[in-house]
Amino acid sequence: VDGTLMRLLVLFLGSCLGFSADVYQTSDCCGGGSEGLSKPADVSALCAKPPLNYTVLAEGLLSPRALACAPGGGVAVALSGTGLGNGTKNTSMVGPTASDAAAKIFTYSGIAYQGPTGLVVHMDLGGNVQVLAEGLPSSAVFRYTDEAWVNAFGPQGLAYMDIAGERHLLTTIAFPSSCKMFDTYYPFGVLYDVTAGVVIANLSQYECAIDDGESGGTDGGSDDLSNPWYMIADWPEAGNLTISDSGANVLLHVDVMSGQVTTAAIFPSKTTASDGKIFPSGTPREIQVVPTGIARIPGSKALSIGSLGGFPYQAHSSAVWYLTPGEAPLERLFGFNAITDIAYDDAGNLYVASYFAGTVTKVSADGSRAVITDDSFASVSGIAVCPDGIFVSDQGEFADKGRITRFEI
Repeated sequence: VDGTLMRLLVLFLGSCLGFSADVYQTSDCCGGGSEGLSKPADVSALCAKPPLNYTVLAEGLLSPRALACAPGGGVAVALSGTGLGNGTKNTSMVGPTASDAAAKIFTYSGIAYQGPTGLVVHMDLGGNVQVLAEGLPSSAVFRYTDEAWVNAFGPQGLAYMDIAGERHLLTTIAFPSSCKMFDTYYPFGVLYDVTAGVVIANLSQYECAIDDGESGGTDGGSDDLSNPWYMIADWPEAGNLTISDSGANVLLHVDVMSGQVTTAAIFPSKTTASDGKIFPSGTPREIQVVPTGIARIPGSKALSIGSLGGFPYQAHSSAVWYLTPGEAPLERLFGFNAITDIAYDDAGNLYVASYFAGTVTKVSADGSRAVITDDSFASVSGIAVCPDGIFVSDQGEFADKGRITRFEI
């Protein structure tokens, strides 16, 4: 079972299964270099947090995910929505009924209901929001215990790129499940052109066509799962869009003019010894990589790719991978916790967003690390380094708590 699916199960059932909190709530400030790292006894002794200087631009957003630097300033924000929910959390909220049966998707964490609540918006430095696209597919689980829509999937990745001489904003519409389930009530697993209002490519259909999960796939991927995550434009050549599929554990290339999809890179599973939190200590476990955020390395043709890491999500088991065109991906920076996104600044510093740790870690060019976020951050989902600041999306697990913050560079 792929890590992205099991992530849903862990988030909802972790406390019931007795998972220790320190598997997830640990810092990524573990020292520098690219050698394997173990959890330090005293994280604060290795690096001190620098003075924080950030502004909260907006709160109460509907499950924010990726961010993209907008051409005229500010950022575009992908909001995965609330499934069938109305985006509020109160006693008058109406849950799903029998009439919503057509919109059901059965997941490992419960029943996810689909609805047209996904959005893509632009946010300026004052937190003012302009809706760029609405009514996009969304899927979320309704939790009756507190009448909340949680763990939404919908608009997820974002990238600006030139198409036929015009600047377009693109998004992935995601849901982590078998590619055979994407022909449902709403279209998931696609690359959508927000500017033109059209679907460019069906990514889940591609995954189904080449990997049926029974006879093995021609792309060498692990199974027939698909969950298109984040993306980067014009790599390795102009006109190509590169997308991480965290369900299939691959990178995909999309020719945005033709809609043709090809496999760019495959991330093989790796074997590691269990830390004893779930399975007996020392037991060999195969863990899938689950690629997520993508960033171009400054001054290089290579990419960095973050990895969420698969079940059982051991502390410090996520890594940053490097990919040079024509070569296999290499695992380079170790010791992170469930990476969701990465970004570089012009000086070559790498910023790593970690979902379970609730942190953004700055990795300097010399390899030293420092957490730049404070304890108010949780479920960090996206980061963008722009000319007017470093933007971070967090608190995205619950549909009514999403937040966008801006750090000064």
